[in-house]
Amino acid sequence: MAVRLEGVDSRDAAQALTGCDVQVDRSELAPTASGEYYWHDLIGLEARNREGAELGRVEGVLEMPAHPVLSSAASASGWCRWCPRGWWRWISTRAG
Repeated sequence: MAVRLEGVDSRDAAQALTGCDVQVDRSELAPTASGEYYWHDLIGLEARNREGAELGRVEGVLEMPAHPVLSSAASASGWCRWCPRGWWRWISTRAG
């Protein structure tokens, strides 16, 4: 995603912001196409494996070099699980 920030008119000015967080009001985001999601839409969703066993709730998304990875903490065991994008079977934001 490319963005242009008001008042940041040069490469040097942009480089000075490296590592800074940028927040955008949700109403300013472009709509997603079918099958596309913003990462923040996945936080809090229930995660299950292919057999339907609960893995916990999605707690975060890590931007790894090869691909994004979802993390969840199982409520009973406390284990942290990581799920690369290729392992996702489907996503239902309605199921929660």
